[in-house]
Amino acid sequence: MFEGASYYADKVDTTMLIIVGISVFFLIGIVVAMIYFVVRYNHKRNPVATQIKGNNLLEAIWIIIPLFIVIGMFWLGWKDFSRLRKITDYAMKIEVTGRMWKWDFKYPNGKTSDTLYVPVGKTIKLEMRSVDVNHAFFIPALRMKEDVIASRNTYMIIEPQKLGEYDIACAEYCGLNHAYMYTKLIVVPEDVFDAWLSGDSTAPSATTPTPTIARLEPKNENEYIKLIRNNKNFDLLVKYACVSCHTVDGSKNIGPSFAKLASGKTDVMRDGKKMTIDIDAKYLRTALLEPDYEIVEGYSPYTMPTLRGRVSENDLQAIIDLLLGKN
Repeated sequence: MFEGASYYADKVDTTMLIIVGISVFFLIGIVVAMIYFVVRYNHKRNPVATQIKGNNLLEAIWIIIPLFIVIGMFWLGWKDFSRLRKITDYAMKIEVTGRMWKWDFKYPNGKTSDTLYVPVGKTIKLEMRSVDVNHAFFIPALRMKEDVIASRNTYMIIEPQKLGEYDIACAEYCGLNHAYMYTKLIVVPEDVFDAWLSGDSTAPSATTPTPTIARLEPKNENEYIKLIRNNKNFDLLVKYACVSCHTVDGSKNIGPSFAKLASGKTDVMRDGKKMTIDIDAKYLRTALLEPDYEIVEGYSPYTMPTLRGRVSENDLQAIIDLLLGKN
């Protein structure tokens, strides 16, 4: 149930669990109170009903507390949805056309397919329209759905973080064969996607052999510090204020020192669980764009601002290469 394929999907699941938890808490509380009052004030024990005129404090409490709870639920859902809708820096646009009863996809170079292929870890804008009736473009693994309307263009922004094949369905009844309006979202490594898009390979799949994600090979800390300082793109760490919170020499600051990346591994907290992960391109991209997804152990969340919307793709890749120790 909770196997999401993106950062946004994980947030939706967390929000859902919180809402269900609050609902179950109040359900149990109301049922227990109801049973208590049925027993305490049954006709045998209380043959003459007692008139209660009201209590202003109690009435204020049961209005104000639920109000803040509902506002909190709204905020949990809105903050991540709003972030996605405001993204303007994406890797590519893909045109999505819905018709009875199939989906078609057109890529920037004019290539078309009936299956949606995208590179992992990239932000993609899907520009959608219908040529007949209304449809709804639904990707359960990403927890995202958007109406596809005949009279106007709509859009969806996706950020798949896991390789694999995921269902795409139409979630709005559109006629006789609505139930068969399925296709696939196939998330592949960027190199595999680029080869397919340029026409140099057949349609990729989740089982297509994939290149290893670039990772940081363990190095001596002093050697690694020299590599960073002498890198031609070191100025990017100054330009985007990275060095305001992260030192290069190993000393502690608001955030962990870049020098601590030299080991090639780091301990992080994700969803309250501690894990040791490799320092690779995927991890660094997520750390820069979704800094609260994985928090380095010993540091606080909600302190690092995201670079999303502030950094170009070229600069982002240059920073990743720098931190991987590439010249």
